Amino acid sequence: MIMLVQDRLKRIHRTNKMKSKFKLEVILLLIAWMIAFGGCTWLYVYVWLQHRPDEGIWTGNLKGILVNLCLLLAPVIYVLVTAKTFEITYDTIKVRYIFRPKSLLFRKTDIFGFRWKFVFSASIFNVKSIQIRTKNNLIITITDFEYANYRELENMISNRLDLKIGSNWLTPSRQQIEQELASNAEFDLKHANDSRIYSGVWGLLFCSFIFYIFFHNLGKPESVPEDVQIMLLSFPGLYYMIRKFAKANRFIKEKKRKKDR
Repeated sequence: MIMLVQDRLKRIHRTNKMKSKFKLEVILLLIAWMIAFGGCTWLYVYVWLQHRPDEGIWTGNLKGILVNLCLLLAPVIYVLVTAKTFEITYDTIKVRYIFRPKSLLFRKTDIFGFRWKFVFSASIFNVKSIQIRTKNNLIITITDFEYANYRELENMISNRLDLKIGSNWLTPSRQQIEQELASNAEFDLKHANDSRIYSGVWGLLFCSFIFYIFFHNLGKPESVPEDVQIMLLSFPGLYYMIRKFAKANRFIKEKKRKKDR
């Protein structure tokens, strides 16, 4: 009887499957970026075509076209090349590139292990990622900046694959595993505290930008392209900061509840 129950649980565990989900705020930020810099590029083109080459504004708008075009294309090209989804099961990891006819399938036996990687910059932009290395030395990175269900993906990967540490992907001792897990939990809590503080500050700044532009600059025709650009970037930025603040606050409260038990 016990063997039957164990076998059933094992089959259920093996059929467990999870797909990655992109963060809505990142998608909105990319769309706003494209609208802002794409719209301003067309505005500069329109003004540029209305003036003769011997006028100073003609050269100024040509520079504006080139700068906005570069800022528009850089993230778009990056997304087209690197955007991918993950599908993780008990013994396979499938990687599918969204805008390229390419997909990769790795079985558990093909994978050497995983490790955590932390990127510290300004506190609000601290990024945590989990890297998976195959036995043919291909490294796949999943970041918490891109995926809404990063923690679920992280838990699923860490429960199925072997942990490695350091740039050389060394096999850790029991003590090193405990240290790595403690460092991972410490980073999560510090990142949540930093996110709550700085997302609140940045949220207030975005509100200030929006009100300042609305009440002081929109009546000036010569500043319309820049004003529209800042407004379009500020609204999704404000929404992103509100979501980030709420998420960090929930995480901290959950950790406190678990600690109090």
